[in-house]
Amino acid sequence: MLLTGTRGAFIAVPALIAIFVFIYRKELGARLLFLVIAATLSTPVASYMAVPQVQQRFDTLFNELNRYESGDAGKAYSSSGLRLELWTAAMAAFKQNPLYGLNYNQREALNAELVEEGVVIPQVLTVSRGHAHSEYFEVLAGRGSLGVIALMMLFLVPGVIFLRRASSTEGKEKALAATGVVFIAGFMIYGLSEAPLQGNVLSGSYALTVVAIYAMLRRPVQAGLRAAPIPYRGESLFGENGLLSPAELNPSS
Repeated sequence: MLLTGTRGAFIAVPALIAIFVFIYRKELGARLLFLVIAATLSTPVASYMAVPQVQQRFDTLFNELNRYESGDAGKAYSSSGLRLELWTAAMAAFKQNPLYGLNYNQREALNAELVEEGVVIPQVLTVSRGHAHSEYFEVLAGRGSLGVIALMMLFLVPGVIFLRRASSTEGKEKALAATGVVFIAGFMIYGLSEAPLQGNVLSGSYALTVVAIYAMLRRPVQAGLRAAPIPYRGESLFGENGLLSPAELNPSS
């Protein structure tokens, strides 16, 4: 996502670093933790000053928002201004059907009415199917409250599982769980200004990555994340149903 040059990806970087630091706060220690936090907070400013692409993207963002706020007619040709107009149209679609949202044909018809009434700019009609260019607004408009609940479950259920595992393990297992948390958080933040899960490639990548991480955390020994327990009395570690538990390995204890 960062390689695409999207502003949402640049904004996500400091937040994702902060999440990673929070997970490893105990391992870092007080002094190193302070240094990492200071570096994290200074990263946006340093990136803005040192990376021309970042500076250009954010300068464009600020200029577009200023023009939009002042009512400049040029707002129709700015990506930020158009996004705000699309979000306004998405909220109007949600109000039409808060539970299920509207289908694409209904949203396009509603957008035409909003343009005629002067609520949104005409350029909204140039966007296919009234796409809101935000994961949250797109789901809100097209799937309503039920869709938003499903989307949050798609993020939070595996996210909480990975966070709990990262808090209770160490070594490779903790690193993989922390990676899962940061991966999901990245999609959540990136989805503020884009709709990555609406495409087949990114939605498939999200699902496969989450499932793969979960599967490895469920079987840490087989995945090489955790050392296998030492067998008792030369017995095998594996029984008919897979890896034996400590009680099965030493039934007399």
